[in-house]
Amino acid sequence: MNWQGRTFNWQLPKTPSYGDSGLVVIDSDDGWRGDFTHWRPTILAKSAQYSGWYPPKVAVVCLALNTANIGRDSYLSWDQVHALRGLGWEINSHGRHHVDLGRHPLTETASAGAQEMKVDTTWFGVFVGGYEYIVTDGANYETIDINAVGNGTITLNTPLQSSWGTGSWVELSEQGKRDLLQGAIDDLAAQGILCKHHVYTYHVGSEHAYNPESVEIVGQLFLSGRGRSGDLNDRSVDIRNLRSRLLNDSLTTATIDAILDECVLHDKVAIFYGHGETSEVRLSQLEYIIDGCVRRGIRIGTHTDAWRKLTQGKTPE
Repeated sequence: MNWQGRTFNWQLPKTPSYGDSGLVVIDSDDGWRGDFTHWRPTILAKSAQYSGWYPPKVAVVCLALNTANIGRDSYLSWDQVHALRGLGWEINSHGRHHVDLGRHPLTETASAGAQEMKVDTTWFGVFVGGYEYIVTDGANYETIDINAVGNGTITLNTPLQSSWGTGSWVELSEQGKRDLLQGAIDDLAAQGILCKHHVYTYHVGSEHAYNPESVEIVGQLFLSGRGRSGDLNDRSVDIRNLRSRLLNDSLTTATIDAILDECVLHDKVAIFYGHGETSEVRLSQLEYIIDGCVRRGIRIGTHTDAWRKLTQGKTPE
């Protein structure tokens, strides 16, 4: 460019080169403060390595928040959530509380009048009062008032009205499920955040202690849900129940490379997730995934991007 006798050699800021095949999503669950103190600077530094734009968005993270915990010790504050959203991070539901959506079978018959039930509580997770639970055999049900859960036993505040056999199970009622999920949607809406995606706690209801009614309700309230273990998602996947890989010691660099190769070769979606960890090992895994995506020309996007790819370009309502 020539201006007033001077020649300028304008150059656009550096930016990665992307293809059209494949997509990677990086999730962080629960809303731990490490998302802000450790994941944010790691993501920004790695993005700045490949992009001269600001803020660099080579990589973004999708936060799955238990909204009732925001502002508590060790968790993000709402100011931090908004700051991360300003960097292009997507804010999604993990339920108002870290309560699961599974079916938990009785391991012994519970007689009418009992205030204790023997239940497989392996995947029961966290019990939080205030949500409505039922015991049911699929045809009949009874609302129960839970006092405590642990070691294969559920204790009740009031006696059972009916007897229930080992073909029965304990779960959140339909209203309880909706209170848990809609509660997160409403908490985020109060912050001006539109929530369109859900992540199942512990993968319960979606993989462990599978509950088809829970998957159905997630499909009614959200565009997508993430709830199964697995490497990749293609267009045949149940969009209400996407697969993902946990960042842990068993996720080797060779495994990451194999997932990314398959992702770009066959235009699939890979989801990796962690929990705002602060260790060098987990942060190094994040960096390795980002490096691998840039090297292969794979975009790192959001659950909305994944939804568009997996549903062939639909526009969210």
